[in-house]
Amino acid sequence: MRAHILIVGGEPAIANPVSTMLRTHGYSATTAKTEADALRLIREMPVNLVVLDDVVGCPNGVGVLASIKAVNPDLPVIMLTEMGCADELRRGAGSRRQIRPGRRPDARTMAGRRRG
Repeated sequence: MRAHILIVGGEPAIANPVSTMLRTHGYSATTAKTEADALRLIREMPVNLVVLDDVVGCPNGVGVLASIKAVNPDLPVIMLTEMGCADELRRGAGSRRQIRPGRRPDARTMAGRRRG
């Protein structure tokens, strides 16, 4: 059985290509535009991973994260955010969760990836 990834929130210009890329790599992927849709899907279907695109900032994204964890505390969630909100994320995810800040690659790294 293929792993099922739920992509929550974000702009369709981001969510749709991400879901297409995941399908290309053999995953099953579904998108949800709202918190309510995401929670309904998590309750109705087997979801192995959630990618939460937090384009609206910490307070809303952390609330969605907390709601997801209330429904399924063991469901892994990758939260994409540009906000510096590690403390808020820990509260939303539960203190036993790891919060790792992402790193933006520099231009040389990106140029090397495009060529190779």
